[in-house]
Amino acid sequence: MAYLILINLIAFGVWGLDKNLARLVSATGGRRDQGGSSRISRIPEIVLLALAVVGGCWGCWAGVLIFRHKTHKPGLLWPLAVISVLNAAVLIYLLWS
Repeated sequence: MAYLILINLIAFGVWGLDKNLARLVSATGGRRDQGGSSRISRIPEIVLLALAVVGGCWGCWAGVLIFRHKTHKPGLLWPLAVISVLNAAVLIYLLWS
């Protein structure tokens, strides 16, 4: 139980961090350095989904709703929804067995 609380808090914090990084990139106009890379690195979506896979799906959803982050990205929200259903099924199985 402590693991689930911790991983969901971490997931929530990472979504908030990515939202703030997105604001910074937007504020700087998304400028790139001479090498073509952004000066401010964002958190890859695969990392956000990985946090959901390891049990942080509810923290991810809280980040989506509270920070209003990635709300218009069905390519991210559909996998997050599937992962959430699978996480719930595993949790129910573990609690009932």
